Amino acid sequence: MGETMDEGENTDDGNAKRLVEVGRALYGRDWQTPLAVDLDVTPRLVRMWVRGDRRIPDRVMSALPDLLSEAVERRRAEAEQMEQMARMMRPG
Repeated sequence: MGETMDEGENTDDGNAKRLVEVGRALYGRDWQTPLAVDLDVTPRLVRMWVRGDRRIPDRVMSALPDLLSEAVERRRAEAEQMEQMARMMRPG
């Protein structure tokens, strides 16, 4: 995907803060590259959004809730698997 600005971009500076919060929640400390992969953009563009060099497109902000929901479902499934493993390992 190119690094041109999309129509309908949001100029809200709070979007960069939300992007960082979501990125860290999803991927931890080194979040920018995995988020870029999921959004089909370059890590460079993500860094530009965070710095405020480029506005974050509405389509990106709209994708974040879905990414969070998908992560919640994955983590629930992982937690269930871990709980099953713990039960199997307990004596009795």
